[in-house]
Amino acid sequence: MQSAKAIYQSVLDRLSKAVFDNDYRLWSSIMAIPFQMTTAEGTLVHENERDVAVGFADFVGALRRKNVARMDQICRFAYQSEPDTITGYHDTVMYTADGMALPEYTVKWVLHLQDNGRWRISKDVSTISAEDRQLLPHSDFTQFQREDTTEEQRLRRVVQTMLDKADSTLLHGDFDEWKDSYMLPLVVETRYGQQIIEDMQTLKDDFAIYRKEFKIHGVTDITRAIRTAEKLDDNLMLATYRAHVISGARYVVPPWTGAMTFRREGGFWYITKIMQAMGHLNWTTQDHLDHGGLPSADIIDIAKDSPKRGNR
Repeated sequence: MQSAKAIYQSVLDRLSKAVFDNDYRLWSSIMAIPFQMTTAEGTLVHENERDVAVGFADFVGALRRKNVARMDQICRFAYQSEPDTITGYHDTVMYTADGMALPEYTVKWVLHLQDNGRWRISKDVSTISAEDRQLLPHSDFTQFQREDTTEEQRLRRVVQTMLDKADSTLLHGDFDEWKDSYMLPLVVETRYGQQIIEDMQTLKDDFAIYRKEFKIHGVTDITRAIRTAEKLDDNLMLATYRAHVISGARYVVPPWTGAMTFRREGGFWYITKIMQAMGHLNWTTQDHLDHGGLPSADIIDIAKDSPKRGNR
């Protein structure tokens, strides 16, 4: 039986081969859907095969433009935390015929074992800088705002940081931190109507429901990738995002697009309204959709959003 490190290295070798052979079929057999990629600037989630194909084309094209002739990727450490999960770290160095194309950087991968017995990459995390990011696959973290001003970029970073903290504290069960992202009363709108959360006990009950649902459905990741952020006045901001709730290497529920408003008080921004909310994840079925293989569900809506927090 192969060790976790040997399995990890074999996936690295296959990825390098796919890139330099321009072999999309091999590449797609390595990448899980959804695939999450995180750099210092944020997280991008690829939801379907089209996203993976675009990422492959972007990566191969970038390497050719930079005349990259070789990419050395060495697994330094890997462990099997679950029978179907391997987490590890590897170093990557890219070379042209004349020398190093990009300084060595370290990447964390999470691999998941698929039903067909193949290991696929579900998560890629690095701290590579923005100026070097053009050599990474799926490099366009501003795909929705190609002509952004500096102020727009700054606002999106502010909002992304807040949502990352809120989602992480919800995922790890820290109510005291989770609630501090919200200002009460909190207005939540779904397609079924509007709800107003006015007191801390109601918010705490809501938190408990999410924690229970996440445990039942094995949620391992919550990612809300910011698309736009705009100040409406000095103390009011509107943001839109794409939300992903993931268990390992599969979607727990299909991704959706939402919006929220933030209000500034005492120098801090707080979420005050959530629009196009998903609703709680109380499934009565766990079928699979014909398109994309995503799980479907009959959602018992309680007119509440996924990840929300609060108190001010």
